[in-house]
Amino acid sequence: MPQSKPVWLTEFGCPAVDKGANQPNVFPDPKSSENALPYFSNNARSDYAQRSYLSANIDHWTSDENADGMVDIEHSYIWTWDARPYPAFPSQTSVWTDGDNWRTGHWINGRLGNAPLGELMAAIMTDHGFVDFDVSLVEGTLQGYVQAEITSARSMLETLIEMFLIDVVEGDDKLLFSSKLKTSKTPILLETIADQTGEHLMRYNRRQETELANEILLTHLAPDLDYQPSTAYSRRLSRASQKQEVLTLPGAVDKDTAANVADQWLQNHWASRETIEFLLPIDDIGLEVGDRVQFASENLFNVPKGIYAILQIEDGVHRHITAARLISSSSLDQTIEPTHIQTLDVSSGFSPNIVLMDLPLITGSNATDWARGAAYVKPWTAIYLSSSSADDGYNQRASLAMPSFIGTLSADLHPGVEGRFDHANIINVDLPFGEFETIDLSQLLAGGNVLAIRALNDAWEIVQFQSALEIAPNQWQLSGLLRAQAGTEDAMLAGAQSGADVILINDNVVSLGLNSSEIGIELNWQALAVGKSIEETNIITFAGGIRAHTPLSPVHLRGSWVSGGISLSWIRRGRISADNWLGVEIPEDEDQIQFLVKIYRDEEIVHEAITEDSFYMYEDAQQLDDFGFNPTNLVFSVQQIGGQIAQGIARTAIISL
Repeated sequence: MPQSKPVWLTEFGCPAVDKGANQPNVFPDPKSSENALPYFSNNARSDYAQRSYLSANIDHWTSDENADGMVDIEHSYIWTWDARPYPAFPSQTSVWTDGDNWRTGHWINGRLGNAPLGELMAAIMTDHGFVDFDVSLVEGTLQGYVQAEITSARSMLETLIEMFLIDVVEGDDKLLFSSKLKTSKTPILLETIADQTGEHLMRYNRRQETELANEILLTHLAPDLDYQPSTAYSRRLSRASQKQEVLTLPGAVDKDTAANVADQWLQNHWASRETIEFLLPIDDIGLEVGDRVQFASENLFNVPKGIYAILQIEDGVHRHITAARLISSSSLDQTIEPTHIQTLDVSSGFSPNIVLMDLPLITGSNATDWARGAAYVKPWTAIYLSSSSADDGYNQRASLAMPSFIGTLSADLHPGVEGRFDHANIINVDLPFGEFETIDLSQLLAGGNVLAIRALNDAWEIVQFQSALEIAPNQWQLSGLLRAQAGTEDAMLAGAQSGADVILINDNVVSLGLNSSEIGIELNWQALAVGKSIEETNIITFAGGIRAHTPLSPVHLRGSWVSGGISLSWIRRGRISADNWLGVEIPEDEDQIQFLVKIYRDEEIVHEAITEDSFYMYEDAQQLDDFGFNPTNLVFSVQQIGGQIAQGIARTAIISL
């Protein structure tokens, strides 16, 4: 009998993945026979795809199309709601190993309260008294949106329109909103254009690349980080521009969405730098602002190949069209690796890589300034470094607004040469974030491309490199090396093992702000994300400021026979303002200049002396006391002492007499 047994949808659902509705029964689970991607999906997370599928089903089975009650929507159930508490699930993969599947799976936990972007825009306009609009072609979702102050609907919408790349067109009776990259709009094929005497058939404009942003920082609230501020980062591999654009989204979005928004904004920013202008016959009235056009013969019209979105139409004798190049969305969605949180504290996902460094004085004259910190965390968020000499009473000391380029050696770095290019060695670096660049010789000699590499003796070798080659994704090969810079020959001679820290020294590596009384004192340090409490972060113990106050080793150690003994000599080096070639003598860094001379026999010290001069006479009688004869080969070292903070670095030489 008809209607005797209405259908119950005991399970209906869709994975939260790109094109999930193409095959809603499959999902990510290696242990299941239905572990697969939907047809034509690129595996990018898409809460909007899941939301659209569920809305289409619910709207249909609650509409007049189901007036006969074939489907009992009151006894239909969405698959799947998980009884495990969100966000402990899916974050705690140490407790639940299927947490990684949530990102693109069928779960509606953590997604049910999301706001579809179109509905959010409709709510904003409705709240402000607007009724004539259409947002049905707007795609995307947000976890939340914050109106922090009284403002206009235009102000609130402009932020969403810019960041999510939404077209706004004034229709006959209402405003039409549509997603620039996601909405399926078939481009109109143009086979003819108008040719007006005295006018160019096609005008092609391209903005200068130096005017464009090369990287973008998108700040937003991160739901998976307890709604703390976070930053998505995207950079274009271009040397033509060094501009940075900082955008602020006053809303909450997941890291997948934030990363895609940043990438799409930057790529559209560069693609839309190319605009074209052309004429159409006045009777060709089918085109409207927002339409996509493509030319049947790019060669004939002398226009770069691609799809263009119409920005402006001016009607006169002809229709004057202005259009901008449009990027394809097919290659933009990216897969973000899930964040693993291995503790019972669901808010402890903030686990940055923090490196505190006691560096030598590389530039300037403030030695204390070279106790420095570097940090990287994904997704990036601003980090504060605080310190205390005890377990409490932490004070903020430094702010890291930008991520540092922190990598690791992928192969051992062997000792090299000092004072000239080291062509026998190259540096292999795994760099999870950022990039290196090749510079010319003048830039190198002016102080460019400076690295700090943690050596086996736990000191930092300062190295400069001229050439950088990306040999694989996130793997770099650096050559044209100047080793042992800033007096770090002891670290260079120690070498460095695979896995050692490698950090690019730039403005993102900041001073820790030590004062003179804190030099060499071990302090407790904490890295705090904006809004995090002290109890949720780890403690790092670090003592800094010593290396930059350590006198450099002398150079050009020499020895010669003279009447009465062996004359040993050397040349002093300075840490501060010692690079000016015009002076007769470099300035004195210390209040008192003294040198400790040591003479060795079979690696044993047999003679020591302190002198205030850059030479020492090793007398014949002393030689006889130390060796029993006058040696023909002599091993000796010289070390500057009397430093304000630390004793100097020794240099050893072997001389044949």
